[in-house]
Amino acid sequence: MANAARDNVLYDDIFTIEEVDPGGKNFESISRIVCRSLGFNATLLLDVYSWVFSVEVGINIRMVIVNSLNLDGSLGEESYVPTKERTLADDFDYVMHGRFYQMGNSIEDDGRPVSMHASFGGLLMSLTGDPKLFELFVPKSFVYLMLKRTY
Repeated sequence: MANAARDNVLYDDIFTIEEVDPGGKNFESISRIVCRSLGFNATLLLDVYSWVFSVEVGINIRMVIVNSLNLDGSLGEESYVPTKERTLADDFDYVMHGRFYQMGNSIEDDGRPVSMHASFGGLLMSLTGDPKLFELFVPKSFVYLMLKRTY
């Protein structure tokens, strides 16, 4: 990613998918994936449209959360506005726009993991790890989550 765009990055990590639809599939076109971070000892629970982004146990995905898709690092609109200009999304396989809405537990530096929750049009995410991983997140802020398979 361009340096200016790095200013918009709230989280960037590689995950291995460990489970798909634990407890069974609830919706035909949506899968819930359970992932383990390769970089930050974090865990990820994420709903994705499986007909857009197919998932299977054992594959690695890069997940980047940003507060704007603009390459110049400037903040964008609070809702997604399609553009013909190149954006960060062009380098990813799957992009969702939503809102960070809750931080679980306290953000005190006592070594306990913290969970960060977001909703992307009803598709849910729970990211759990060291509180320092989530220092850049602002409650009720809009974010973009981008996924890309890594090989």
